[in-house]
Amino acid sequence: SLLPYLLPGYQDGAYSLRSGLDVRYTPKPDLTAVASINPDLGTVEGAIQSIQFSRFAKFVPERRPFFLEGQDYFGNDGNNVAAVYFYSQNIPQFDLGTKVYGKLSPKDSFGLMNTVSFASRNDTATSYRHQFSDTSSAGFSLVQKSANDDNNTVGVLNQSTRYGKLRVDTDLALTSGRDSGGDAKHVQLVYADKLVRTELTYNDVTPRFRAADGLVFLPDYRGPILVSNYN
Repeated sequence: SLLPYLLPGYQDGAYSLRSGLDVRYTPKPDLTAVASINPDLGTVEGAIQSIQFSRFAKFVPERRPFFLEGQDYFGNDGNNVAAVYFYSQNIPQFDLGTKVYGKLSPKDSFGLMNTVSFASRNDTATSYRHQFSDTSSAGFSLVQKSANDDNNTVGVLNQSTRYGKLRVDTDLALTSGRDSGGDAKHVQLVYADKLVRTELTYNDVTPRFRAADGLVFLPDYRGPILVSNYN
């Protein structure tokens, strides 16, 4: 499918003309490729960030269609309370974006995204996950920013295993590039039934851990977090 746009304008005695194209291709039911050329992101209503004071970085939901496409394939499952390793809001705009995501087999899924701003930067996010069974999976992801004034790479290994009502999630992230070189470790035990959900998390985020295309909620933090909910 092709979705072109043409946007003429007039301001202060000068005419302008913008155009772009969105492309979507589905080679098979479980695999999708999309591309966006010169997108008009100004027509998308942005989520409003709360002005309430907080010691921690704030997460603002994504509403831009290109980044919403296949977002579940890029590793943001919401389990890590210390960091989100890929946070698309850190990419304000781009000239060309491409993305491929889906299932390579019934047990293997992946996502690959690249955006280019010709004058300044290139951003890439990729992830792969293998399902060992209905209750166990593991994967890795790589997020990279390359810009005129910045470069940063984050690599992540993660796994999730469930034993009845108990689930164990772990991930290890390493970072390199400008002002980087640290790591972030995350272990989480989750017990959930119909009425009670309890999460015990241990996080270890070193001072030099930096995710330029991510969001680190607890920088330079080491310790446990316990949360329990009753509904």
